[in-house]
Amino acid sequence: HRLPAKPPAGSATKPEAMEGIADRTAAARNSVEPLRILHLEDDPVATQLVREALRRDGLPVEIDRVDTFPDFAQRLGTGTHALILSDFTIPGMDTFEALRLAHTTRPDLPYVFFSGTLGEEAAVEALKQGATDFVLKDRPARLPAAVRRALREAEQLSQHRQSQECFRERKQADEALRQ
Repeated sequence: HRLPAKPPAGSATKPEAMEGIADRTAAARNSVEPLRILHLEDDPVATQLVREALRRDGLPVEIDRVDTFPDFAQRLGTGTHALILSDFTIPGMDTFEALRLAHTTRPDLPYVFFSGTLGEEAAVEALKQGATDFVLKDRPARLPAAVRRALREAEQLSQHRQSQECFRERKQADEALRQ
């Protein structure tokens, strides 16, 4: 998934360079497909917080919020999301079960917990079970960096797996030629 580069902090442009920047910015914004996020969250306000934090950081997003396991499983099955964000505490739901389902169904899909109730022990357990990262809701400014890192790691892992598969195929072809 191609993400827009975050502009360097404090970067300034000369007035003569400002000509056409709005047009180029709008074109760049339109050329980047929105990041599709499956958000496992029972509070719509939290979804809005996520949307605003990511957009402020230059990430165009499309968020699909679900708050039940059946809805999560159904949307996960569509294969259209680039990332899962999950609260840790959702009434009537085991979010570790959702994490296990995600890794069974789509093992390369990054899974980030964004929660106000995730303690240190639970966070460690989540990472052991395959979560990519966790961000506390009282630190939403950390969310864009965590999302970018999770997507970058997923892309690197995918490229690594593709390289390994290509190597295996070439090795098999070489062995077949030798026989």
